[in-house]
Amino acid sequence: MARLLLSSGQVQVIASGFVAIKPRQETRPSPKVYLPEKFQVRTKELEDGRVIDIDTEADIEVRRQRLLVEIKETKPNVDVEGNAALERNIEIIKQLQAKVVDKMSTPEGHVEAPVKNHKPVSKAKRRKMIKQELQKSAQAEDGLYYQRRMW
Repeated sequence: MARLLLSSGQVQVIASGFVAIKPRQETRPSPKVYLPEKFQVRTKELEDGRVIDIDTEADIEVRRQRLLVEIKETKPNVDVEGNAALERNIEIIKQLQAKVVDKMSTPEGHVEAPVKNHKPVSKAKRRKMIKQELQKSAQAEDGLYYQRRMW
C-alpha cells in the first residue's frame, strides 16, 4: 500500500465532494407591494395578441363624476364681514412678522460695527477675547439659577 501525503487544500476538496453544502436558512422571497384594488389595473389578452384594460367599478365611478358638472351662481362681495375678518387677520400677521423681525435683529448693547481693514486675530488674542466675553455673560444683571463656571 502506498502512502500519500495530502495537503489541507486537497483534503477540503475531497471532503466537500462527500458533503453537500446547503444553506441553513431559506432565501427570502422578494417583497410584494400591497396596492389597493382601485390602483390595480386589470388587463386581458385577446386571441389576436392585443392587451386591453378592463374597467373597474372605481374607474367607471370616476368617469361619471367627471361628466357631472354643477353650475352655481356666485355673487361678489356677499360676505362683507368675512372680508373685514380677513383684513384683521392680515394685520395681525403683519404685526407678528414685525415682532419676529425685531427679535431676530441684534440684541441690545451688542452693536457690530463694520470693519474696513479687518486683520486676522492671533489665536492667543482670540482666546483672550472669548474668555472676556464669557466672563461678561456670566456676570449678567439678571439672576441665573445655575450655571457652571465658564472660565
